[in-house]
Amino acid sequence: RIRTEQARIEFERELNIMVFNVEYGYWVLYTRYYAKYAAEQALRQGYVTWEQQQALFAAGRNTIQAVAQAQAQLEEFRGNYLTSMQSLLEAERQFRGVLGLPLSDGKRLVPADLPVLAPYKPEWNSSLSEALAKRPELSLARHELKARQLNVLLQQNNTRPDLRAFANYSLTGNGVRLDGARGAITTNAAGVPTEAPGNSLGQLVDNRFQNWQIG
Repeated sequence: RIRTEQARIEFERELNIMVFNVEYGYWVLYTRYYAKYAAEQALRQGYVTWEQQQALFAAGRNTIQAVAQAQAQLEEFRGNYLTSMQSLLEAERQFRGVLGLPLSDGKRLVPADLPVLAPYKPEWNSSLSEALAKRPELSLARHELKARQLNVLLQQNNTRPDLRAFANYSLTGNGVRLDGARGAITTNAAGVPTEAPGNSLGQLVDNRFQNWQIG
């Protein structure tokens, strides 16, 4: 019974881990999308700045160094954008793996729920009591301790003398048929009269061929 309960708790623990991984993967994907959005906006601004620097240089109001610096900044923003896209696709791939979806099906997984920004103040005493009572890891430890205690009692019981008593009694009916005479008197080769078995039910009722054992 303890092992069955442990199997149920282990299933509950794995279910909790799966739910946690799904929620964690969702919010990781959410942050990757925001990082990609920020990198995209920076790339757009970098491109606008580079165009402005080129226009000023063409008008003779800027130096070639400023244009080169704007272009270097643009290329850095481009690299950041590609890195954010790589992180986004990797987060989506991992999230699909947790959900059991194909790694690629031509569609994008875009989070729709927003995080709750309201402050949360946990009540530590009730949280501790609930964790001690319901955490699967602690329940598994308690059941394992109970099983070990029962095993100790078993080993202690095995050190005691083993005293057992047994007895049985059985009836046997010997015969060649189930009806008719219970036996017929015949004479063997030595001339000694013997009774041949006939009705086996009659022999059973007469209780002439009983077996018994006691120890």
